[in-house]
Amino acid sequence: SYALEWWRNILSRVRSRLYSNGGMIVAVQVENEFGSFGNVADNPSDARYMRKLIDEARTILGNEAILFTTDGGNVNSMLHGSFNDSSVITVGDGCSNVTYCWEAQKSCNPPGMAVPWVSEFYTGWLTHWNE
Repeated sequence: SYALEWWRNILSRVRSRLYSNGGMIVAVQVENEFGSFGNVADNPSDARYMRKLIDEARTILGNEAILFTTDGGNVNSMLHGSFNDSSVITVGDGCSNVTYCWEAQKSCNPPGMAVPWVSEFYTGWLTHWNE
């Protein structure tokens, strides 16, 4: 598919720029907020999609690359958007309570892989032009 071809092209460009290869990229985001729309826990098609992205990233970037997904800063979103295994780290976004988000990450990642990291932190909510 064209999407898979694009993903492979991007990953190939990133590989030499990874921190483990002397570059400045420390982690690669596999998906963004998939748990808001998909459900890898209950939908086999969604799980295959996510697994394919992760497998391609591992094939091209290697096992040393840190892969992550980002979903809403709650357990439900994280469980719908990512796997609770060591293939990918799950981080939260859009949370105004960092402690709550980190606790959710601890329950959605294997022990020792729950990085205290919020990919998007808002002190309020977004505003748009003319608001």
